[in-house]
Amino acid sequence: MLQENSIVKVFTVSELLSELDALLRDEFFTVMVKGEILDVRVTPGGHATFYLKENKNCIRAILYKGRFIRYRDVIKEGKEVKVTANLQIYKERGELSLEVNHIEEIGLGEDYVKFIELKKKLEREGLFDTKFKKPIPTLPRKIGVVTSIKGAAIHDFLNVLIRRFRNVHVVVYHSKVQGEEASRELMGGIKFFNEREKVDVIVITRGGGSKEDLNAFNDEALVRTIFESTVPVVSAVGHHVDYTLVDLVADVRAETPTAAAEILTKKEEEIQEKLGKLKRNIQYVVKNRLSNLKIRLKELTNRLERKNPKVELINKNIKLSELSEKIKKIINEKFIRINYKLNILKSKLNIITLYDKLSFYKEKLHLLKMSLENSSPRRILEKGYAICYTEDGKVIRDVSKVKEGSNIRVELQKGTLICKVLDRRFFL
Repeated sequence: MLQENSIVKVFTVSELLSELDALLRDEFFTVMVKGEILDVRVTPGGHATFYLKENKNCIRAILYKGRFIRYRDVIKEGKEVKVTANLQIYKERGELSLEVNHIEEIGLGEDYVKFIELKKKLEREGLFDTKFKKPIPTLPRKIGVVTSIKGAAIHDFLNVLIRRFRNVHVVVYHSKVQGEEASRELMGGIKFFNEREKVDVIVITRGGGSKEDLNAFNDEALVRTIFESTVPVVSAVGHHVDYTLVDLVADVRAETPTAAAEILTKKEEEIQEKLGKLKRNIQYVVKNRLSNLKIRLKELTNRLERKNPKVELINKNIKLSELSEKIKKIINEKFIRINYKLNILKSKLNIITLYDKLSFYKEKLHLLKMSLENSSPRRILEKGYAICYTEDGKVIRDVSKVKEGSNIRVELQKGTLICKVLDRRFFL
């Protein structure tokens, strides 16, 4: 506890930082520090600033223009390096920093290697493929925003959105945007707008920050949740240089929250102008169409007057009556001629005489048939006679024409005999 008479020097902020800077330079004239390069930035003056990271600890470093030109190829995000530097106080922020004199490259940092491996894995699985990107609605009615309500991102987004188009409905899901719990809460927001609060598009956003601040947006589970979202997702993480994995998997990437608002909305003036243009186009098309229809109607009216269906029908009926009378006349004339010929034939034909002649010929035919049947060889066979044939089918009438030992065929009334001639006997 200070005594009443003790004298305590009161420093201004600048004096205190200057004293600390002098102490550091005297006590730690030169130090060697190993770490992974993070968040490289080049100032308008040509100097390079970055962070050296080890686990969750970071220290700011600066490489002035002359040395930066020499080590430009070494100062890359994710590389592990060993630097020789002087300790100093960065007075503008009251922050301890390294004034780098020399850099020795060791390899790639462990965190950077993990990031690259995860990126390649998700890329192989197709999570960043453009064919899976969902279209963003031209003018969404309801927008879901996943972000921190304490950050500047939501205010920038809403200010631009309301200024451009006031009639849009916005639902904000509060979530941490950095730290250990951030990725889990961001996933909760994406699921909330897919399962409980239906919206036309989801915006996942935060303001700018260092590479370390954006780690939550490289979480594998969050990336997969966005990929599985049935609602289109716009990534609007406020950084320009590097892409997070959320930027790659999102359907559209906006560089800032403000850019996201501009992508999702049109100015009311633009909409009114487009509506007016559309209205004029419709009026022109309708007017032109009506004019064409009037011309067509007039043409059809003229054709109808020139070719009245009623007149055509009367003419057709007259022609039909004329044809009907002509056909009747032809038919009557045909009947008259046929009847005339029929009467002539009737007069020439004596039907009774024809019947008598027919009976006579029938009787004569019957007698001929009886005579033919009586003289048939079959009748002779019925009386016990037989007909003999040579081998070649000729009727045998003379015994001398048949040789002994030859075969003959004897036909009886019922059947045929095949006989062999053993002897011939002649009648005187």
